[in-house]
Amino acid sequence: PDAHRARLREGAAARCLAAPAETVAGEKRFETRDAIVARLARGEACDQPEGVARVLRRAVADKKSRRDGLELGLRVLFELYAREKRGAARDAYDRCLLALLGALRDGLDAEERKLLAEAALGAPRLPDAAIAFLGDLCESPDHVALGLGALRDVATRRPAARDRCLRRALELTRRPDVAPEVREKAVRLATNQLWPNAALRETVVAFARAR
Repeated sequence: PDAHRARLREGAAARCLAAPAETVAGEKRFETRDAIVARLARGEACDQPEGVARVLRRAVADKKSRRDGLELGLRVLFELYAREKRGAARDAYDRCLLALLGALRDGLDAEERKLLAEAALGAPRLPDAAIAFLGDLCESPDHVALGLGALRDVATRRPAARDRCLRRALELTRRPDVAPEVREKAVRLATNQLWPNAALRETVVAFARAR
């Protein structure tokens, strides 16, 4: 019965995602769809995390509606965060955030890179696993620009995560086990974007002096 209900909920979520936008005063609006899908996904988060991951991947799969899909993903996260505040376990939230970040990583082209940072900035809580995800992206030459850009934006605009993001970005400037182009891009980021920022400069200088 539980598995059957899970399939029904996931199918309902898929149909909601495929539905056209509502027209309200000449504007496209997705409030009803997003509210329904978020609640359906939330019902699966603890027991069927793969079902939620599929909903989130489907939401950001189409480039035309990817920003709307990101907003939907954030709505799911806020639903889970509210449950977390009422005593629910944190792992469901963490899994869903990582699923959303993973779906964005796999689908973004160059002009959409900022959407990954927007997901990290918009999430109500940014766990260590999410920062590790962004840091791990930087180790791949294919994703280094995406990962470094996200670490930079989070360090700049999310003070609670600043030190963790800076540490991951700065460590790449010295690591011998990453590709040379990864180190070079990390050095350019530190020199041209992190050090000039007054809020970040002290940490960058302290890291450089610790060599």
